[in-house]
Amino acid sequence: MRRKRVNERQTRSTQAVQNVETFAPTGEAAKSYRVLSVSLYSDQAELVDQTVEALLHAGFAKANRSLVIQTALQHLREHVQGKSPAEIVTYVLEHQGRRPLALARSRNRSAAPEAGSHRSARSLRRSVT
Repeated sequence: MRRKRVNERQTRSTQAVQNVETFAPTGEAAKSYRVLSVSLYSDQAELVDQTVEALLHAGFAKANRSLVIQTALQHLREHVQGKSPAEIVTYVLEHQGRRPLALARSRNRSAAPEAGSHRSARSLRRSVT
């Protein structure tokens, strides 16, 4: 039963690839990659897994979490490419949704934050725009 399911997925995958233009990195991008570990909230991880399942069901036999995250990063690249750092901050703050970014403390341990220096995401958004 398992082998039959795999064969069906491979057949659908072959048909789907014939109908979809694929992206294959060339040159240096094809040779280099980094393994990163990221944390996701449960609902975000479930969305990634659901997307993988949808792709597998549609016939993409090699669909995996990495493909889904890489697709999302390509989308991010298209939205922030050519923007200034301030515009990128604004973009992220506007799209963060229900989980606003907490402003991180300086990594410079010798520089203690001054009292009242913590700014909310809202005040940061106003100062960047």
